[in-house]
This record gives sequence, C-alpha cells and structure tokens, in this order.
Amino acid sequence: MATSVFVKPRPTAALVLAVLLLASCSAQKTKQASSVKPSGFLGPYSSQLRPGPSGQALLVYRAPDADIGRYRKAILDRVTIWATASESGASRGDLQHLADSLYGSVLARLSTYYIMVAEPGPDVMRVRAALTDAKPSSSGMDIWSNIGPIMGTVASVKEMTTGTRAFVGAASVEVEVLDSQSGKVLLAAADRRVGTKTLSGSSDPWSDVDEALRIWADRFIVRLQAEGGPQQPLPYWAQPRG
Repeated sequence: MATSVFVKPRPTAALVLAVLLLASCSAQKTKQASSVKPSGFLGPYSSQLRPGPSGQALLVYRAPDADIGRYRKAILDRVTIWATASESGASRGDLQHLADSLYGSVLARLSTYYIMVAEPGPDVMRVRAALTDAKPSSSGMDIWSNIGPIMGTVASVKEMTTGTRAFVGAASVEVEVLDSQSGKVLLAAADRRVGTKTLSGSSDPWSDVDEALRIWADRFIVRLQAEGGPQQPLPYWAQPRG
C-alpha cells in the first residue's frame, strides 16, 4: 500500500517579508529614549526637573501648589526651535516645518478641551514649547539596521552606549505650562524619543520624528487631564471665531 508523505512547505522570502511588513504596521515607530539633556529653554526650572514616573516625560517639574483644574482657557505660543541646523543635521526649513507640525498637533488637542484665547486672564493658562533637537533617520541604512546582521550589530552597540539606535530619527522637546497673569510655572517637562526601526517608516527620514510629535501632543493632554484639566470635549460652537 502506498504511503502518503506530508512535506511541510518552506516559507518563501516573499512570504517572510509580507509577514514582517504586516507585523510592523501595528508597531510604534518610536520609543522613549533613556535620557534627555535640557537645552536651557526652561530657564532656571531646568535645574528643578526630576525623573518622571512611568508614562510621563523623562524629566518633569510640578509646582507644589499647581491647580491645573481651575484653567478652562489657554494661550498657545508658537513653538520655538532650540537647535541649530548644523547640530541636528536638518535644514532650517525642515526644523521650521517640524516646529509648525508640533504646534499644530498641540493646538488640535488643546482646542478640543480648552477655549483658545489671545489675552491673559484669571482662568487662562499659557503653554510654551520648544523643539530642542531633531535628527532624521538615514533612509539608505534603515532597512539594513532592521535586517542586515552587520549593520544591526552596529546599531545595537550604539543603543547600549547612548540610548539611541544608529541610523534612526530622534527628537527632543521641552514644554511648560504657566499662569497667564503671573507667569508662574505650573508644570514643565523635557522628553526625547527615538526610532525603533520598524520597516514601516524606512522610506521617510522624518517618519520617526513625525510620530514623536503626535505622541507628545497626545500625552500632553493626558497629563493636563490627570492634573484636573477638562475631561469632556468642548461643543463645536464654543471656540471664539476670528
């Protein structure tokens, strides 16, 4: 009697690549770095920053008597750039574009819960933010640091020594929340995110940084809400019309 033999098919290279691409679609392209160095944007409060708890920025400051819950309106200053093009490896145009993107992301989240105004007031907080570092990934080496054994080894060594994988994008940001009338700093933070080297962002040198900006904007609102900020979105008609 003939005996049937089942031969397990071997995965093809195309199938393996397809699986990797599908898996990478759901993965975050950035992660919080192991450390961040304050730039000076926060002034004397830079020295009062302390390591943040899990889920918050790497370095944080909170005034002992901060009462974020009493603010229902906000002024958002334009995001400033505390990084030179030569230091970051980016053009001035790229840095300005990223600063504008961060401003837009924060504005979109703030205006969902706070009435945006232009003048100080008793229930108005002021938000200031700065992009203090932004480095594009090296697109030509992204794929190799994902799947090439030699490049992967180099990337791992750099991560162990600096907290940033080689060839990936990285960005740092600092933010402070002030009372709009007194100028007193209520909250301050400094954070840094670096690329994780998923395949999904390999063709865009700024994809890591773009994701970091969106994550920071989301976490900023979460932090304000944890401090007693508004939990319910404003009705569409609440924002003043210019």
